[in-house]
Amino acid sequence: MTLASLKQQQGAALVIGLLLLLAITLLAVSSMRGTTLQEKMAANLYDRELIFQVAEAGVREAEAILATPTAVAVLLSRPGFYGAPVAANTERWLDPATNWANAAIDIQQLAGGTPQYIVEYMGYSPSPPGCDRGTRIPQNCLAETFRITARVNMQDRASVMIQTLYRR
Repeated sequence: MTLASLKQQQGAALVIGLLLLLAITLLAVSSMRGTTLQEKMAANLYDRELIFQVAEAGVREAEAILATPTAVAVLLSRPGFYGAPVAANTERWLDPATNWANAAIDIQQLAGGTPQYIVEYMGYSPSPPGCDRGTRIPQNCLAETFRITARVNMQDRASVMIQTLYRR
């Protein structure tokens, strides 16, 4: 190179190189942020689904108790079993004074939570719905109905509450 050509170079390649490096760095950082966010979302979804399964296990235990041919009066003497709710009162699952029954299912090693449930006797209701609307009501149209509410509350993790109706 001649002395004249060295004087004409003013470091444009260095500036362009630094700008390209900055652009690539910003692209890499935003890609890492997106990947981290997706990983957190997947972990939260997994955690919630796992806790949902634990709550469902609580529902299954309450359903197993209801499947036995036990009189309603005897069922209502069990912990976590209640009579028909009163419309003017706070819903039982929202009332801090409600005594929840702990499920005896031992899956804490897997998920780390204990399912709890309450069962409310809702009285008799048509099963299937609408069977009581005809002029002749079929035998076994009205069935004892119970509302089962199960929950799993875990600190710093997902909390799940599910409800179902059970007729027998």
